[in-house]
Amino acid sequence: CLVGSEMCIRDSFSIVQFNMANSIIVSIDRLILNKNISQETFGIYSAQSDFGTKLNMFGNSIGSAIYPHLVKNIKTEGLLNSFKWFKSLYYKIFILYFFVFTILIFNDEFILQLYYGKDFTTSFNYFKLFLFSAFLNLNGFMFVPWSRALGDHNTPKNINISLALLLVVLGIIIIPLYGLSGAIIIFVLSRAGGLILCWKKIKELPKNSINNVEILSILLAICFM
Repeated sequence: CLVGSEMCIRDSFSIVQFNMANSIIVSIDRLILNKNISQETFGIYSAQSDFGTKLNMFGNSIGSAIYPHLVKNIKTEGLLNSFKWFKSLYYKIFILYFFVFTILIFNDEFILQLYYGKDFTTSFNYFKLFLFSAFLNLNGFMFVPWSRALGDHNTPKNINISLALLLVVLGIIIIPLYGLSGAIIIFVLSRAGGLILCWKKIKELPKNSINNVEILSILLAICFM
């Protein structure tokens, strides 16, 4: 019982560290950019990035919904059968995400005006990149629950902490030099954590759990987006 309590405290602390690093990751671009451009330009940038970030609520909901099923499946069906189920679910959600975000990206100006009003105009539009970054986030929302269901809280935590430190250093260097373009680079890179976690967890699986054609198909879909 005591061992279980210690594990619970340890895992909870890992999740707190993960969330603290995540708070830095999702805000570092704006924290640094705010000091380097006019308030009007910063307001337009924040409006576009904020909408892209709000779309993460769908990924969060998916991750929260599948986690208890993953825990149950791994316990009753074993690792390989559970991964087959998880992989099938991932492809279905990936395809849905792909079509939804493709529609959003090709109608980005309409979406902005629909959300903020017809008077919302801007001299720059990075909204496509914010939407693309939200699409990339799907990997994190899927593979963080998978990792935690396996009892591995440290890998997502360590990736997030390393990414947060890297983005702080890069942000301090790049954003003052390149302004909005530098902030966009940091924003897109901030969504790389899910891809790294996806790669690491797939590497841990037995060979042939996922074949090269499946991986190539996903990469091509991302490139097409």
